[in-house]
Amino acid sequence: MGNIRIPHGPLSLVIKVVVVVLALALIREVAVHLGELPVIDRTNWREMILIPAFWLGLLAPGFYLRAAWAASDVFARMDKGDPFGPAMIRGLKSMGSNLMLGAACAIVIAPTLSPLFDDRFRGVRYDAEIESVTIGLLGLVLFLMAQQGQALKSEMDSFV
Repeated sequence: MGNIRIPHGPLSLVIKVVVVVLALALIREVAVHLGELPVIDRTNWREMILIPAFWLGLLAPGFYLRAAWAASDVFARMDKGDPFGPAMIRGLKSMGSNLMLGAACAIVIAPTLSPLFDDRFRGVRYDAEIESVTIGLLGLVLFLMAQQGQALKSEMDSFV
């Protein structure tokens, strides 16, 4: 196959639009669930603790949306002809970091801290669903590829 160049600029814009739509859908879903929460009496600790437990479940989707936004920035940089410059490295590391943090929230942080809010904390818990583990591993791969690319670029620049 020849050198087929796909313009990444429009793809970057499409991804940003998709991220905004997903964020709005998440906000809409949150608003529906917030309406289902009991009215909080500021003197009742058990009712006040429901709010942090509720928001804890939104950490992973928030990190995943940040990773998608970083992906759109990476595509924009590719369109500008910056295949492995410092900005590209930061974008790939941001994608990888956010995917790993989102997976960590889904696998360990939310399952561990949720029971704490219900007064039944019994140590570290985990929920190793295949999707979360896969997303975390993909984040690790992106992060390590960015580091390897940065080291390779530095080595290539030293030859020139």
